[in-house]
Amino acid sequence: MFTGIDHVAIVVNDLESAIASYMRAGFTVVRGGKHPIGTHNALIAFADGSYLELIAFLKPNTDHPWQLALEKGSGIVDFCMATDDLAADVESMRRAGARSGILIRSRAIVPTVITSAGSLRRLSLPSTARCHF
Repeated sequence: MFTGIDHVAIVVNDLESAIASYMRAGFTVVRGGKHPIGTHNALIAFADGSYLELIAFLKPNTDHPWQLALEKGSGIVDFCMATDDLAADVESMRRAGARSGILIRSRAIVPTVITSAGSLRRLSLPSTARCHF
């Protein structure tokens, strides 16, 4: 069963400006890395283990659906849910017609993504992430 929100992805036009804005608002922002699709990110961790992902394109990518969102302004473009029964939730989502995978995170395991093709991919958060909330 889904147990909560793992993370929320917020696409922004300029990552550095977004980082500065969130830091001015009192958040601890940890720079992430670059992704093969031409994006880079920063993370804002919360005490419950969930986080916000600020994500921006390094250069415009007209083939990516998030680029269309940027043309209308930045905002929430994706989210991942935590689960205590990944197999059951994946099957339930597939039966319901979902096309995307599910991200889970537990303090005891490495975060794992189930891709839409059904393969597993491990993720990691920077060890420097700190939570003040």
